[in-house]
Amino acid sequence: MLEPGRNRGLFEHGREMAKGPLSALVLHMWWVRWGPLEKPIQQRVLSDPVIHLTFETGSGPMHGFPTPVALVHGVVPEVFEVTLPSEGRVTGVAFQPAAFATAFGVDASTLTGRVVPAEEVVGEEIKRLRDVLVTELDESIRRKLLSRHLGPVCDLSVMNDSSRVLVRQACDLVDRGDFSRVEDLADAVHVTPRTLQRLFSRLVGVSPLWVIRRRRMQRVAERLDRGDAPNLAELAVELGFADQAHLTREFRRVIGRPPGAYRADSS
Repeated sequence: MLEPGRNRGLFEHGREMAKGPLSALVLHMWWVRWGPLEKPIQQRVLSDPVIHLTFETGSGPMHGFPTPVALVHGVVPEVFEVTLPSEGRVTGVAFQPAAFATAFGVDASTLTGRVVPAEEVVGEEIKRLRDVLVTELDESIRRKLLSRHLGPVCDLSVMNDSSRVLVRQACDLVDRGDFSRVEDLADAVHVTPRTLQRLFSRLVGVSPLWVIRRRRMQRVAERLDRGDAPNLAELAVELGFADQAHLTREFRRVIGRPPGAYRADSS
């Protein structure tokens, strides 16, 4: 979430990391609730390279769809910007990188930059789960129902899929901040750069270079939001940019304004 202080106090939210066999498929479950407010609000998110399944209700449409609705959110290449109605509630599942495409037999690149009704991707039965979830007020029960629904999908064929495992390993290495070049990342997981590009496109929906750059930009935004970043020249060196000009150029391209202005707005 960019500039978390801007809408501070308007949301009740939380997340719970997946446990047990489900963790091979699911990164975490999350929920958010807001309102009633005097007017709709805007929110900007520099999202992760993962696909989400959400169950949404609101006082108005969500992502252009009447509610209640179950939606699949592909990876968002740019900053994710959404106008939320004055009151709403969302329960979501963030899938592990490559897991959604493997489990549901989908080419992730066909979902990139898109929000689509879940039944178009995972089948009509998701509507029955939607109807149950949106009437349940207890978030812990919602999560149990979701886990029960997703459990059968997380079978050995998904857990042991070699392509999924390789992409997950590559994403974990990027998360640690160890790599800035696709060639080095491909070498670390013992495939060619071309093979890694192909697997990321099909299973994640974006390129490995995009994931590397997105993680680095998230780290910049997080440091600026926390207010503990050193001067920009030092931050550029720390996070692997060529220099301060490189950091500023990339930040402006992705976020829409330079880091100095962003930091001032976040304070």
